[in-house]
Amino acid sequence: MMNDNHSALTDWALAYLAIDKGGTVLDVGCGGGKTLGKLAQIATSVYGVDYAAGSAGESHSHNKGLIAEGRVQVERASVSQLPFADSLF
Repeated sequence: MMNDNHSALTDWALAYLAIDKGGTVLDVGCGGGKTLGKLAQIATSVYGVDYAAGSAGESHSHNKGLIAEGRVQVERASVSQLPFADSLF
């Protein structure tokens, strides 16, 4: 439901962002994971985090193909303790 309800707003927001086509991006609060797929159409490497186990699991399921390709990574984590190197993003 989250993926469908937020999709139009996400498209609007992404139209105003300058994302480097070869870049690495982080989606904090990745929810159902649809935005990760949209970001993967632009950026080379996409990471998503969500504190909720269900949301992280849904993001993983929604993007399993991109994860298998090594283009998307999903982690269950708190924004206060991100599991990434400081210079990654």
